[in-house]
Amino acid sequence: MTLNLEAICEAIATVEGFYVKSEHPTVSQRCNNPGNLMYVGQPGAVPYPVTGVDGKVRKYARYRSVVDGWGGLKRQVQLDASRGLTLAEFINKYAPASDLNDPRAYCNTVAKRLNVSPDAKLSDVIA
Repeated sequence: MTLNLEAICEAIATVEGFYVKSEHPTVSQRCNNPGNLMYVGQPGAVPYPVTGVDGKVRKYARYRSVVDGWGGLKRQVQLDASRGLTLAEFINKYAPASDLNDPRAYCNTVAKRLNVSPDAKLSDVIA
């Protein structure tokens, strides 16, 4: 595990609200899913449906433990790095505007935390 893989996962978890302190847990906290990954049959996860403010139901991955959730996020980052995506391409895929995200702001936040360009290859960022 590289330091930068840990750093990008931490940045994603921060943007996804995993570290928010509130009496009402965020979806990422309730699902042991620091990256708010959508459910696509990940090992050790079950679907957790949530209705968004747009009325659309999205199924998040709900992991048995936070350790499993971190593992899922790390695997996803590594998978998309192996696909040759840039950080910006990854974030556009990972947090699309169609799901009420702001991919540009999300990417800029992650890029700034990592001190890299949004155009950097994800594989170079986690290397």
